[in-house]
Amino acid sequence: MRSSKYLLVASMIYASGALSSQDSQEEEVVADGVPVRVAQVETQPITQVVSTYGVLAPKIEDLSFRVDGRIAQFNVAEGEVVEEGQALAELEKRDALDSLNQARVSRDQASRQLERFKKLAADRMIQDSQLEKAVDEMETATIAFEQTELELERSTLRAPAGGVILREYLDSRTTIAAGTPIYSFRDTSKSWITEVELTDRNAFTFGVGTTSIARFAPYPGEVFTGELSKQAGVADDRDGLYTVEITIEAHGRELRPGMVVEIDLIHETAESYSVVPLDAIVDVRGNQGAIYLLNESDHRVEEMPVHIFTITSGKVALVESIEAGRNVIIRGQQSLRNDTLVRVLQEN
Repeated sequence: MRSSKYLLVASMIYASGALSSQDSQEEEVVADGVPVRVAQVETQPITQVVSTYGVLAPKIEDLSFRVDGRIAQFNVAEGEVVEEGQALAELEKRDALDSLNQARVSRDQASRQLERFKKLAADRMIQDSQLEKAVDEMETATIAFEQTELELERSTLRAPAGGVILREYLDSRTTIAAGTPIYSFRDTSKSWITEVELTDRNAFTFGVGTTSIARFAPYPGEVFTGELSKQAGVADDRDGLYTVEITIEAHGRELRPGMVVEIDLIHETAESYSVVPLDAIVDVRGNQGAIYLLNESDHRVEEMPVHIFTITSGKVALVESIEAGRNVIIRGQQSLRNDTLVRVLQEN
């Protein structure tokens, strides 16, 4: 019994020594690895910014009706100053009024019938399907009424903002199609525009509605907000660039035609991308490169080819998806190959 006890103790000591020896060997191997520094892969939406310059101009646009009809009257003339919402011209409204009255009668009838059917359904005197049909008829009649109301409102052409009528294209009460220019209008309330050129890639990235920031030399440190309001459908044959219009809000400041404006177009992606520091990318050729990911289990690196989506503020968004939190090598890549053993240096 006593000898068995000694054998058990001896076995434990031997095993402990073997494990200790194995750990020391592993530490020695890691200590011999290539020294590197790492950073963690992040996953986040990307904010893309394109900076360019333009020349300020007043916002001028053609105003037109959105429905067909015959012009009943012109309410303003060339050179006249108008206010936002002011009626500029009107189409004949007799047919639109008749349609509205008919739609109102149909809606009111549907409403009365629905109320009656609700009471009958509560007393279980009609089937559920009859009540559902009455509900559907009420919804249809309401939509028809709202549509005719909209058509009537569109029979009046209103000023989109405070401004000046620069030109009157028509001078007779004639029948027109929707979209026919009636007036040339200059917005003097708060909006200005500038035109800038974008490459095909940026033209597809920064569409109508994209947020913009404008800066002017006379107002250092101030930011003027705006948006991309119009975009050419085709590129210029001469340079392959797309012309876009940026609308800029004056924010109460005095702006003048011809002022040079610095424009930043800002777009945030709806989807998230894997993001690494710029220092992590090696062997860059065009939009392609490579990164080294650390395998924590064996202290070796995995070389991974990547495609660059965009570069912003010292960080690179990748087309490839990488698990967030993985360590990527940012120093010491010149000595690495796939499966190289490494030793991670701690930041001081």
